[in-house]
Amino acid sequence: MTGRGRTEPLPSPRAHLAATLRLLDRLVPNEGPWPGADAVRGALDRPRDLPVSVADDQNGLKYDAYRTHGPDGPAWGIAFNERWQGRAIWRSVEQLAADLPGHYDVASVRRLQGAVPSPSVNVSVGFDAPGRPPRLKIYLQEADWGQGVVTVDGFAALDADLRGHCTLPAALDGSRALGVLTVVLHPDGTRGLKAYFGGERPTDAAAGLLDVPEVRVLCDGLAQCCPSPAWHYLTVRMRAGEEARYALNRIWDHTRVGFSTPEALAGAWGEVGALFGRAGRTDAFAEIRAAVDALADLRVVPTAAAFERGGTSADVYLAAWPR
Repeated sequence: MTGRGRTEPLPSPRAHLAATLRLLDRLVPNEGPWPGADAVRGALDRPRDLPVSVADDQNGLKYDAYRTHGPDGPAWGIAFNERWQGRAIWRSVEQLAADLPGHYDVASVRRLQGAVPSPSVNVSVGFDAPGRPPRLKIYLQEADWGQGVVTVDGFAALDADLRGHCTLPAALDGSRALGVLTVVLHPDGTRGLKAYFGGERPTDAAAGLLDVPEVRVLCDGLAQCCPSPAWHYLTVRMRAGEEARYALNRIWDHTRVGFSTPEALAGAWGEVGALFGRAGRTDAFAEIRAAVDALADLRVVPTAAAFERGGTSADVYLAAWPR
């Protein structure tokens, strides 16, 4: 991957939050209602929990919102990480779980983290359909790309209850590192897991699973639509008693893309548009782009995208700061 080169400093954490809330208000689909949306916004809108300013080398991404478009229609969500909070993020997660209209087994995630210590915790709330309470997703994440949090063999050795009785595909090498292990908490109290395998190219991320036809389709499509250097994750989605499902994720360097040159930002947006087009979601991309263009005083930066459902669904994560 290429280096960042010279970039502008990022605005303050509180400015990042204010911009995120404005972006979120624009991205939420009109199809609603979205039970729990107000609780999520209230949990985020706490500027006093953030520092007024930080040194440039301590600044970075804390929030990004997403839109997904696939065969089932639009979905959306918001993600945040532990930056400037540390372990206090768990208080935020537990309070959010209590405020959402469902039962979310956060304690099971804390137990799993005890067995799979991770240096970084990310949280996402995903609204999949109007009228349905959201999923709460907690990511136990590697500190840097390629470091991993547990191996395939290490995951298999975990107590079955800890891993939700989920198993990884047998074709994966036992020494392969999981870059991210995510617990997906459903509002009915059940849970699933997602394992992320990283690599600089889509085929690197998918090593060991390229014989799966769906995975090959995802690799080919993402490589053609998004050719610039980036980090990639193949996601293996697991739930007890079900076949694994796959998604391919692309991660942009938000600082290099958003705070270096206008061409870098335009290039990332072009790749997002190409990916949505490949999935047959051109109209959805136009809708997202219109929502972003209405926020002319914000700098809205693609941070990640996913290609899934056999190439028929695409999503994009977007971060926002004032210009």
